[in-house]
Amino acid sequence: MRKDELENALSNNELTFSSVKFTELNNIIQYVNVKLNMDSISFDYFYEIDVGDLLHSKMPSADLDDLKREGWSFNNTKDKIILYLK
Repeated sequence: MRKDELENALSNNELTFSSVKFTELNNIIQYVNVKLNMDSISFDYFYEIDVGDLLHSKMPSADLDDLKREGWSFNNTKDKIILYLK
Protein backbone atom coordinates (compact mmCIF):
# COMPACT_ATOMS: atom_id res chain seq x y z
CA MET A 1 0.00 0.00 0.00
CA ARG A 2 1.27 3.47 -0.85
CA LYS A 3 0.82 6.64 1.19
CA ASP A 4 -0.97 8.45 -1.64
CA GLU A 5 -3.50 5.59 -1.86
CA LEU A 6 -4.16 5.90 1.87
CA GLU A 7 -4.48 9.68 1.72
CA ASN A 8 -6.82 9.55 -1.28
CA ALA A 9 -9.03 6.98 0.41
CA LEU A 10 -9.31 8.71 3.79
CA SER A 11 -8.75 12.40 3.02
CA ASN A 12 -12.48 13.24 2.97
CA ASN A 13 -13.27 11.40 6.21
CA GLU A 14 -13.68 13.67 9.21
CA LEU A 15 -13.19 12.77 12.86
CA THR A 16 -16.58 11.47 13.90
CA PHE A 17 -17.99 8.79 16.11
CA SER A 18 -18.51 5.45 14.46
CA SER A 19 -18.92 1.83 15.30
CA VAL A 20 -16.93 -1.08 13.98
CA LYS A 21 -17.93 -4.71 14.07
CA PHE A 22 -15.58 -7.21 15.63
CA THR A 23 -15.24 -9.06 12.32
CA GLU A 24 -14.15 -5.85 10.60
CA LEU A 25 -11.66 -5.11 13.36
CA ASN A 26 -10.38 -8.66 13.16
CA ASN A 27 -9.67 -8.20 9.44
CA ILE A 28 -7.53 -5.15 10.24
CA ILE A 29 -5.71 -6.82 13.13
CA GLN A 30 -4.47 -9.51 10.74
CA TYR A 31 -2.19 -6.88 9.19
CA VAL A 32 -1.47 -4.17 11.79
CA ASN A 33 -1.69 -3.49 15.52
CA VAL A 34 -4.79 -1.57 16.56
CA LYS A 35 -4.60 0.25 19.89
CA LEU A 36 -7.57 1.20 22.02
CA ASN A 37 -7.04 4.59 23.67
CA MET A 38 -9.01 7.13 25.67
CA ASP A 39 -9.06 10.81 24.78
CA SER A 40 -7.60 12.64 27.79
CA ILE A 41 -9.94 15.61 27.34
CA SER A 42 -13.29 14.12 26.36
CA PHE A 43 -12.72 10.64 27.86
CA ASP A 44 -14.04 9.10 24.63
CA TYR A 45 -12.55 5.82 23.46
CA PHE A 46 -10.93 5.49 20.06
CA TYR A 47 -8.97 2.98 18.01
CA GLU A 48 -5.62 4.03 16.59
CA ILE A 49 -3.41 2.63 13.81
CA ASP A 50 0.09 3.90 13.10
CA VAL A 51 0.29 5.02 9.45
CA GLY A 52 3.89 3.78 9.11
CA ASP A 53 2.85 0.31 10.26
CA LEU A 54 -0.08 0.36 7.85
CA LEU A 55 2.09 1.40 4.88
CA HIS A 56 4.57 -1.39 5.60
CA SER A 57 1.91 -4.01 6.20
CA LYS A 58 0.66 -6.56 3.72
CA MET A 59 -2.89 -5.20 3.93
CA PRO A 60 -4.36 -5.23 0.41
CA SER A 61 -5.11 -1.82 -1.05
CA ALA A 62 -8.65 -3.05 -1.68
CA ASP A 63 -9.22 -2.98 2.09
CA LEU A 64 -8.92 0.82 2.03
CA ASP A 65 -12.57 0.99 1.01
CA ASP A 66 -13.46 -0.82 4.24
CA LEU A 67 -11.43 1.66 6.32
CA LYS A 68 -13.15 4.55 4.57
CA ARG A 69 -16.63 3.08 5.01
CA GLU A 70 -16.00 2.38 8.69
CA GLY A 71 -15.04 6.03 9.25
CA TRP A 72 -11.29 5.88 9.90
CA SER A 73 -9.61 9.28 9.49
CA PHE A 74 -6.22 10.92 9.98
CA ASN A 75 -5.22 12.64 13.19
CA ASN A 76 -3.87 16.21 13.01
CA THR A 77 -0.30 15.16 12.26
CA LYS A 78 -1.35 12.42 9.78
CA ASP A 79 0.90 9.87 11.46
CA LYS A 80 -2.05 7.83 12.73
CA ILE A 81 -5.54 6.99 11.60
CA ILE A 82 -8.19 6.88 14.27
CA LEU A 83 -11.78 5.88 14.79
CA TYR A 84 -13.78 7.28 17.72
CA LEU A 85 -16.25 4.79 19.16
CA LYS A 86 -19.95 5.45 19.65
